[in-house]
Amino acid sequence: MTQGPHPDVLLPVGATISKLPNGGRPEDRAPHVSQELGYTMRLTICGVKVALTDDLRSLVERRFQFALARFEDHLDSVRVTLHDLNGPRQGIDQECRVLAHLKDGHQVVVRELQATAAAAASLAADRLVHSIGRVVEKRRRHDHSSVI
Repeated sequence: MTQGPHPDVLLPVGATISKLPNGGRPEDRAPHVSQELGYTMRLTICGVKVALTDDLRSLVERRFQFALARFEDHLDSVRVTLHDLNGPRQGIDQECRVLAHLKDGHQVVVRELQATAAAAASLAADRLVHSIGRVVEKRRRHDHSSVI
């Protein structure tokens, strides 16, 4: 592990951090790069105006790794951004936006709004699985039809 740009952020050796959207405190914007747990995809978790506690990061990481395990061979990287849209006011304002880069160059984006960041991330993971499944199935059908 190496020291990241923020004192509380440790990164796997060779990992890099790109600039993140404006807003939030530095500790809220620092991404979390999942450790290699047998997965070849890179999973990055960051927050804007959201307190990314260790429990929340762990929950989001486990949820996405479990949901996307069957598509591991198709995925290059997944970026999960949690955003509190209207600050301390209550309501359905926790957004989870996910950008998945597939190895064939396709990108899949999903967005989910819920009352809590954990709920938004969980539903976004479900939607991402369905979206990636459609892309993979279309490619599989296209590949089979061109062979005949």
